[in-house]
Amino acid sequence: RRLGRIHPVDTYIRVDHHVFAIDDMDEHHFRIVDYDGGLIEGQRFEFTFLLPRKNGTQDEFPGHGKVMRIDTLGLTAAFSERQPYFRREIEKFVAAHRETAEKQSRD
Repeated sequence: RRLGRIHPVDTYIRVDHHVFAIDDMDEHHFRIVDYDGGLIEGQRFEFTFLLPRKNGTQDEFPGHGKVMRIDTLGLTAAFSERQPYFRREIEKFVAAHRETAEKQSRD
């Protein structure tokens, strides 16, 4: 399951005015550690994906998700109903992180 996942830095999800750091993610799922919000398994929800840019700014993308699992380690959710632009941005972000990780592992 963890194959292909990335561990982004300074990447967050805002849900109901609470901001949570993303521990790992891929093109279809994300995981939040230390989740203490009010979502339950199976619930669909809206969020804002806070994506860091190299110049120090942050892009915000509205998104929809479905809670797949909540356990003692955190919350796992699937992206759903992604708009084409949001989907492409997520795919580019994940691909760039994978490329960087591969370069670092070769060095």
